[in-house]
Amino acid sequence: TARDAQQHVDGARDHYARFFYKQRQDDARLYHVIIDSTALPLDACVDLIERAAHALLTNQDAQTSPAAES
Repeated sequence: TARDAQQHVDGARDHYARFFYKQRQDDARLYHVIIDSTALPLDACVDLIERAAHALLTNQDAQTSPAAES
């Protein structure tokens, strides 16, 4: 069934992350944003991702600028 196939894929992904990175893929600390795209319209998901990426990049730029070092 599709459910069995998805569980197999999920298990393989989890094994990969544990084997190579010693991490669990369900560890929320590994993610900046988690969106339930089944509960939100696509446009809202895209907007959230764009805003989060912009905020992350802006924050990184501010932390690495010469003014931030003084």
